[in-house]
Amino acid sequence: MFAGVPKAYAACSDPPAPGVDWSYCDKTGADLTGADLSFAYLSFANLSEADLSNANLTYAGLDNANLTYADLLNADLHSANLSGANLGFANLSFANLSEADLSNADLPSANFTGATLTNADLPGASLDNANLTGAKINNLVLSGSRVFENNFTGAKGVPIFDGTETFIDALCPDGIALSDPDPP
Repeated sequence: MFAGVPKAYAACSDPPAPGVDWSYCDKTGADLTGADLSFAYLSFANLSEADLSNANLTYAGLDNANLTYADLLNADLHSANLSGANLGFANLSFANLSEADLSNADLPSANFTGATLTNADLPGASLDNANLTGAKINNLVLSGSRVFENNFTGAKGVPIFDGTETFIDALCPDGIALSDPDPP
Protein backbone atom coordinates (compact mmCIF):
# COMPACT_ATOMS: atom_id res chain seq x y z
CA MET A 1 0.00 0.00 0.00
CA PHE A 2 2.69 2.50 0.97
CA ALA A 3 6.33 2.26 0.01
CA GLY A 4 8.83 2.17 2.83
CA VAL A 5 6.42 1.14 5.59
CA PRO A 6 6.17 -2.57 6.24
CA LYS A 7 2.68 -3.91 6.78
CA ALA A 8 2.23 -4.94 10.42
CA TYR A 9 0.11 -8.07 10.49
CA ALA A 10 -1.91 -7.63 13.63
CA ALA A 11 -4.91 -9.15 15.30
CA CYS A 12 -7.84 -6.86 16.00
CA SER A 13 -6.90 -6.99 19.69
CA ASP A 14 -3.34 -5.72 19.11
CA PRO A 15 -2.49 -2.17 20.23
CA PRO A 16 -2.46 0.74 17.77
CA ALA A 17 0.77 1.23 15.84
CA PRO A 18 1.97 2.68 12.53
CA GLY A 19 1.12 0.27 9.70
CA VAL A 20 -1.18 -1.88 11.85
CA ASP A 21 -3.69 -3.99 9.90
CA TRP A 22 -7.12 -3.63 11.46
CA SER A 23 -9.05 -4.17 8.24
CA TYR A 24 -12.57 -5.45 8.99
CA CYS A 25 -11.98 -5.05 12.76
CA ASP A 26 -14.69 -3.80 15.11
CA LYS A 27 -13.35 -0.86 17.08
CA THR A 28 -16.75 0.63 17.98
CA GLY A 29 -16.32 3.25 20.72
CA ALA A 30 -12.56 2.62 21.04
CA ASP A 31 -10.46 5.26 22.79
CA LEU A 32 -7.67 5.94 20.31
CA THR A 33 -6.95 9.48 21.48
CA GLY A 34 -3.56 10.60 20.15
CA ALA A 35 -2.83 7.16 18.65
CA ASP A 36 -0.24 6.85 15.89
CA LEU A 37 -2.08 4.98 13.14
CA SER A 38 -0.05 6.42 10.28
CA PHE A 39 0.02 4.10 7.28
CA ALA A 40 -2.52 1.83 9.05
CA TYR A 41 -4.80 -0.54 7.15
CA LEU A 42 -8.33 0.17 8.36
CA SER A 43 -10.37 -0.78 5.31
CA PHE A 44 -13.94 -1.78 6.21
CA ALA A 45 -13.15 -1.30 9.92
CA ASN A 46 -15.96 -0.26 12.25
CA LEU A 47 -14.73 2.84 14.09
CA SER A 48 -18.17 4.26 14.85
CA GLU A 49 -18.22 6.40 17.98
CA ALA A 50 -14.43 5.93 18.36
CA ASP A 51 -12.36 8.73 19.88
CA LEU A 52 -9.60 9.47 17.37
CA SER A 53 -9.01 13.03 18.51
CA ASN A 54 -5.42 14.15 17.96
CA ALA A 55 -4.67 10.81 16.24
CA ASN A 56 -2.07 10.52 13.48
CA LEU A 57 -3.83 8.87 10.52
CA THR A 58 -1.52 10.17 7.79
CA TYR A 59 -1.57 7.91 4.74
CA ALA A 60 -3.98 5.54 6.52
CA GLY A 61 -6.23 3.32 4.41
CA LEU A 62 -9.74 3.98 5.75
CA ASP A 63 -11.60 3.10 2.57
CA ASN A 64 -15.16 1.91 3.25
CA ALA A 65 -14.63 2.32 7.00
CA ASN A 66 -17.54 3.15 9.30
CA LEU A 67 -16.67 6.35 11.19
CA THR A 68 -20.20 7.46 12.10
CA TYR A 69 -20.21 9.67 15.19
CA ALA A 70 -16.42 9.29 15.48
CA ASP A 71 -14.48 12.09 17.16
CA LEU A 72 -11.61 13.12 14.86
CA LEU A 73 -11.04 16.53 16.46
CA ASN A 74 -7.61 17.81 15.42
CA ALA A 75 -6.72 14.45 13.83
CA ASP A 76 -4.09 14.36 11.08
CA LEU A 77 -5.56 12.61 8.03
CA HIS A 78 -3.13 14.05 5.49
CA SER A 79 -3.22 11.88 2.33
CA ALA A 80 -5.52 9.33 3.99
CA ASN A 81 -7.76 7.16 1.80
CA LEU A 82 -11.33 7.63 3.01
CA SER A 83 -13.00 6.67 -0.27
CA GLY A 84 -16.43 5.17 0.33
CA ALA A 85 -16.15 5.77 4.09
CA ASN A 86 -19.18 6.67 6.19
CA LEU A 87 -18.42 9.76 8.27
CA GLY A 88 -22.00 10.66 9.14
CA PHE A 89 -22.16 12.95 12.18
CA ALA A 90 -18.37 12.66 12.65
CA ASN A 91 -16.52 15.50 14.34
CA LEU A 92 -13.65 16.52 12.05
CA SER A 93 -13.20 19.98 13.58
CA PHE A 94 -9.70 21.33 12.97
CA ALA A 95 -8.64 18.02 11.38
CA ASN A 96 -6.03 18.02 8.63
CA LEU A 97 -7.55 16.36 5.56
CA SER A 98 -5.19 17.94 3.05
CA GLU A 99 -4.71 15.73 -0.02
CA ALA A 100 -7.10 13.12 1.46
CA ASP A 101 -9.28 10.99 -0.84
CA LEU A 102 -12.92 11.22 0.22
CA SER A 103 -14.37 10.13 -3.11
CA ASN A 104 -17.87 8.67 -2.77
CA ALA A 105 -17.72 9.19 1.00
CA ASP A 106 -20.94 9.62 2.95
CA LEU A 107 -20.60 12.78 5.07
CA PRO A 108 -24.11 13.74 6.30
CA SER A 109 -24.00 16.25 9.15
CA ALA A 110 -20.22 15.89 9.49
CA ASN A 111 -18.55 18.78 11.29
CA PHE A 112 -15.54 20.18 9.40
CA THR A 113 -15.35 23.47 11.36
CA GLY A 114 -11.85 24.89 10.90
CA ALA A 115 -10.66 21.74 9.11
CA THR A 116 -8.01 21.82 6.38
CA LEU A 117 -9.32 20.29 3.15
CA THR A 118 -6.71 21.81 0.83
CA ASN A 119 -6.25 19.66 -2.30
CA ALA A 120 -8.66 17.03 -0.93
CA ASP A 121 -10.73 14.97 -3.38
CA LEU A 122 -14.47 14.59 -2.74
CA PRO A 123 -15.85 13.52 -6.14
CA GLY A 124 -19.22 11.82 -5.72
CA ALA A 125 -19.32 12.53 -1.98
CA SER A 126 -22.57 13.30 -0.18
CA LEU A 127 -22.18 16.36 2.03
CA ASP A 128 -25.78 16.77 3.21
CA ASN A 129 -25.94 19.23 6.12
CA ALA A 130 -22.16 19.18 6.62
CA ASN A 131 -20.66 22.14 8.44
CA LEU A 132 -17.56 23.62 6.80
CA THR A 133 -17.52 26.90 8.75
CA GLY A 134 -14.05 28.40 8.61
CA ALA A 135 -12.60 25.39 6.77
CA LYS A 136 -9.64 25.76 4.42
CA ILE A 137 -11.01 24.58 1.07
CA ASN A 138 -8.44 25.73 -1.49
CA ASN A 139 -8.42 23.32 -4.48
CA LEU A 140 -11.01 21.10 -2.78
CA VAL A 141 -12.40 18.92 -5.61
CA LEU A 142 -16.20 18.59 -5.43
CA SER A 143 -16.90 17.05 -8.86
CA GLY A 144 -20.19 15.15 -8.84
CA SER A 145 -20.74 15.84 -5.13
CA ARG A 146 -24.10 16.53 -3.53
CA VAL A 147 -23.92 19.73 -1.47
CA PHE A 148 -27.24 20.04 0.40
CA GLU A 149 -27.84 22.62 3.12
CA ASN A 150 -24.14 23.04 3.90
CA ASN A 151 -22.54 25.88 5.77
CA PHE A 152 -19.35 27.23 4.17
CA THR A 153 -19.50 30.53 6.13
CA GLY A 154 -16.00 31.92 6.61
CA ALA A 155 -14.39 29.12 4.59
CA LYS A 156 -11.05 30.12 3.05
CA GLY A 157 -9.83 29.32 -0.45
CA VAL A 158 -11.34 28.44 -3.81
CA PRO A 159 -12.67 24.92 -4.41
CA ILE A 160 -12.64 23.27 -7.84
CA PHE A 161 -16.01 22.94 -9.56
CA ASP A 162 -16.67 21.29 -12.91
CA GLY A 163 -20.45 21.74 -13.17
CA THR A 164 -21.36 18.20 -12.09
CA GLU A 165 -22.01 19.20 -8.46
CA THR A 166 -25.51 19.56 -7.04
CA PHE A 167 -26.00 22.55 -4.74
CA ILE A 168 -29.20 22.85 -2.72
CA ASP A 169 -29.39 25.65 -0.15
CA ALA A 170 -25.64 25.75 0.46
CA LEU A 171 -24.50 28.77 2.48
CA CYS A 172 -21.38 30.14 0.77
CA PRO A 173 -18.35 31.74 2.48
CA ASP A 174 -19.79 35.20 1.77
CA GLY A 175 -23.11 34.27 3.40
CA ILE A 176 -25.06 33.98 0.14
CA ALA A 177 -27.26 30.90 -0.29
CA LEU A 178 -26.57 28.85 -3.43
CA SER A 179 -28.93 26.42 -5.13
CA ASP A 180 -29.00 24.86 -8.57
CA PRO A 181 -31.93 26.23 -10.58
CA ASP A 182 -33.30 22.71 -11.15
CA PRO A 183 -31.90 20.32 -8.54
CA PRO A 184 -32.62 16.63 -9.09
